[in-house]
Amino acid sequence: MASSDIRVVLDGRTLDVEGVVAVARQAARPFVAPGAIEAATRAGATLAALPAYGRSTGVGANRELLVDPTDHGHDLRLWLSHAGGSGPLLDEEAVRAMLAIRLNQVLTGRTGMSAPCAQAVAAAVASDALPAVARYGGVGTGDLTALASLGLCLAGRRPWWRLAGPAPSVFEPHRGDGLALPSSNALTAGVAALAAHDLEEICRAAVVVAAMTCLATGASTDAFAPGVWADPSGGPPSGAARVAAMLSELLHGPGERLQDPYALRAAPVWHGPLVAALEELAVTVHKEINRSTENPLVDEAGGRWLHHAAIISTELATRLDGVRAALVPAANGSLSRTRLLHTPSVTGLAPFLAVGPPGSSGTMIVEYGAAAAAAELAQAATPSALAWTTLSIGQEDGASFATQGALAARRAADAFRAVVASELVVAARALRISGWPGADQLARASGPLAAGVHLVMETLPDQPVDHDLGPELEAAARLLRDLAQNAPETP
Repeated sequence: MASSDIRVVLDGRTLDVEGVVAVARQAARPFVAPGAIEAATRAGATLAALPAYGRSTGVGANRELLVDPTDHGHDLRLWLSHAGGSGPLLDEEAVRAMLAIRLNQVLTGRTGMSAPCAQAVAAAVASDALPAVARYGGVGTGDLTALASLGLCLAGRRPWWRLAGPAPSVFEPHRGDGLALPSSNALTAGVAALAAHDLEEICRAAVVVAAMTCLATGASTDAFAPGVWADPSGGPPSGAARVAAMLSELLHGPGERLQDPYALRAAPVWHGPLVAALEELAVTVHKEINRSTENPLVDEAGGRWLHHAAIISTELATRLDGVRAALVPAANGSLSRTRLLHTPSVTGLAPFLAVGPPGSSGTMIVEYGAAAAAAELAQAATPSALAWTTLSIGQEDGASFATQGALAARRAADAFRAVVASELVVAARALRISGWPGADQLARASGPLAAGVHLVMETLPDQPVDHDLGPELEAAARLLRDLAQNAPETP
């Protein structure tokens, strides 16, 4: 469990990406106000006797089949039959995020889950009891297999995968819990939250790293000037304009060339779409983790169940698609700057920033790893929206595949981190060889940029001759979190 005394409030309204990540990574403890669960489940209890999909009927193509009111095993059978996920297991952070979000959604008061079931979920969250969740099962229309697996653990029909203490008490599902528990995209939203957080952090750090490259290559700040990016319509600044403003804040003074190569002056247009896409994703994830999309849904005012298709998370899928697409130019831009740092006509230094006997390779190989990671990002950019499927004997089609989009975005964070860390290693070496901290360099670097460069120089080894670059790249990847703190706030 988290050693921190920091609490993240679960109330069905205010949970955000940062809160999900803090709980998932055990940097904070989830907190539910006393009596909140009972209050949130009261409306659903008043509708329990009314006919509803999955409660008085089967599910999927079985929706026309009526369930015997005396059949008390229907709900457990739904969990047993729907927990059939396959493939490798997801990691603890993803599962922990899923549980926190599912409990938060219950507190919207619209899920129709029974109070005992909601209390059982809360007990699992509080005790950090995690079910084993297989990777394959969800298609962006409810994380049925993942959450049914949770149900089996709650019911004592499957062992907990991870336990930080005593196992929660065994719970038998009440009528309606069989569908109410798994009818949610909580796992997809949790993975999306983790991806959004990590990518936003790398995105901010990448601006600082780009500024370091501009500093090492004597780039002009003209390309980042407000006069280039001002919007005559008076609308909000674009992502490119915000990146340009951040670079202008980090860098000062004229450059060494009349016009810089694209790798330097195009940084705003390559990186800006990622800034905008991540902001849109964060807004959508925030909505997803604080709203109920269960089918059917409690309509307390109308005293009825609402049957709908809001569980198809197409909006989240398209936001994730947009982020993965925007990662491609951002990563390729970073790779282009890495190549530029290896070019003597730009830096005035040896090819590949080599130091030592003739034939030394310097940081040549760093390009290869960055190119491999950038290629992986290009492959991951295939939109989920291109997929389509028809399931359950033709009754359910048009799945969003947001689940696959979220998982791909989380993997993409690792690849993007590798690309930016590669540029950081090469930019740091170029600055070091060219005499950092020289008077001219210090004059051009703002306080935040100078502080970031000093941190990098203190952390990365001062070893100019050929050496094993693996540990250096790993250290650079870890540094990105600190460099993100040195990035100016976007306008």
